[in-house]
Amino acid sequence: MKNDGYIGILDPLRGIAALAVVFFHYSGSLLPSIEPNALTHFFSRGNLGVHAFFVISGYVIPYSLWRANYRLGKYGWFMLRRWARIAPPAYLAAMAMIVLNHLSILRSGTPIAGSGYPGLDAVPFLANLTFTVPYFGEGWYNFVYWTLTIEFEFYLLIGLLYPLLRRDKPVKLYALLIGMLALVFIPGPNFFQFAPFFLLGLFIHLYRIGILDGKACMILLAMACGLASWSEGPGAAAVGAASAAVIFLYKASIPHWLAWLGVISYSLYITHVPVGIASEFLVKQLIPAPGEIGKVLLLFLYTFIALMAAWGFNVLVERPTHQLARHIGGKRWRSK
Repeated sequence: MKNDGYIGILDPLRGIAALAVVFFHYSGSLLPSIEPNALTHFFSRGNLGVHAFFVISGYVIPYSLWRANYRLGKYGWFMLRRWARIAPPAYLAAMAMIVLNHLSILRSGTPIAGSGYPGLDAVPFLANLTFTVPYFGEGWYNFVYWTLTIEFEFYLLIGLLYPLLRRDKPVKLYALLIGMLALVFIPGPNFFQFAPFFLLGLFIHLYRIGILDGKACMILLAMACGLASWSEGPGAAAVGAASAAVIFLYKASIPHWLAWLGVISYSLYITHVPVGIASEFLVKQLIPAPGEIGKVLLLFLYTFIALMAAWGFNVLVERPTHQLARHIGGKRWRSK
């Protein structure tokens, strides 16, 4: 075992990725009154922040399983803990989008433009509730939740495969890891095309706990980067490689503001769409047609509001559900 410590840069890195996504949406298509603006092109690749999320999850989730001395008999508890950590805050943020869309219907007769609001019929409601929207061809209440589908698909898979990664026979281990890399060749729009990004994090985790040696880890990381480029393009692969490098190499202290951004990152990600839409509606009553400078100023104002809202949401909603998730399974989860 090489190192059992949690890497402190993980949450701040997730915070930077979440903020990049916010700037991408706010300066791009989400808020029509300030798009385009002078920073739209600058933030046009902020959507690649989601690929950093996947690399981080690829490290964090196996790390948590390793800490719990995970075995297959804990699979149900693992999935329930992940659901309790992710789903309740997401449901509340989705409810905000439902309310906003129905207010828009009452006011103008149509849902919010570009929201893809699917209505409250049984199929879209259940698909959103179970994060299975892509499998039913429905729309999201909150369109950023497409990444949550991929996260849950990863949880389902890693919960089954992780016990196999801790076996002693190298040939079987490397065959399994190569097989996991080959998942990218399975057709489909969901987890498989993003598998190399999760594996970047997983390979680093396996190196840090002594299962992979340095040479094998570097070879596998290079293979994952190549497949990431093939699957999602060079830009996404570069973000994945940079995220892996930060996780692998970062040793410096974390500034307080960056640590804070990491703490609220999940809340920021799931709430920034309804918060941005509501903020724009209110501000438009005062500034119906901002000029070019005004658009940039409003971009930062909306982002500031999103950060403050995420902070409040984190304190009131995310932290309590996080504590609930920690207690699920009790001694059975923590038992050795």
